[in-house]
Amino acid sequence: MEKTILLEKSKLDDFFGKLSEGYQVYVPVKKGEQTILFAEPEKALVDYLYFVSLGKKSKNDRLHVTSLDKAKIRRYSSLYQRPGLNRLIKEVI
Repeated sequence: MEKTILLEKSKLDDFFGKLSEGYQVYVPVKKGEQTILFAEPEKALVDYLYFVSLGKKSKNDRLHVTSLDKAKIRRYSSLYQRPGLNRLIKEVI
């Protein structure tokens, strides 16, 4: 897998409007001549739990996180700076 990149916030802000720090971590995957940006499994989990913390998604009690990197999960969750998200992360991992 290719390395994780942190995109420049100013470039993303110009394209998408104001974005939180949490929306800037992706893994570039080359498909033909295009590069597609995917979230790592740890980042996808944090994004999902972020929406749970906002009340926009229900928490799935059958998440399997044993193969995920706990340090990455904590690092990605710190980008959001949401105490509710941090509590969910502690429950899940």
